Amino acid sequence: MLNSMERDLVWVLEWLSTGRQPGNRRGMENRSYDQREVLWSQLSEKARRKIEWRESGKFVGTSSSARWLEQLPELLSESEYEAFVAVRGQALSFAQAASILHCSKSSVQSYVRRAENKLRRAVMEGKLSLPQYARGMANLDFERGR
Repeated sequence: MLNSMERDLVWVLEWLSTGRQPGNRRGMENRSYDQREVLWSQLSEKARRKIEWRESGKFVGTSSSARWLEQLPELLSESEYEAFVAVRGQALSFAQAASILHCSKSSVQSYVRRAENKLRRAVMEGKLSLPQYARGMANLDFERGR
């Protein structure tokens, strides 16, 4: 019994002195690729969603549209922004956007509807200016209150 306690104490002292689990000779930064990789199934739903969105959001547009897209996250929630850009910006169907965002189709529809309402309100209040190419059509839609 004393030998067991002594082994445990030596193990704890080594852990505290080295800052690493005894027996591990390599720190995380020196581990091989296989030891550092995290399996997709081990990530949380939220982490997976962010990674998928970041990878699918490689947008290259005109400078005015890029500036406009930079203003959107300030006005919209994260879910509304993701759904709006997927459906209206990337021309995905509601079902396709729902599969990317890991939510239901009706959720995507409500996110897009709320985003459009917030954007309509921001344009009418002068907080947001539309990109040059969208001014002709979008102003009509905003004036009609659609």
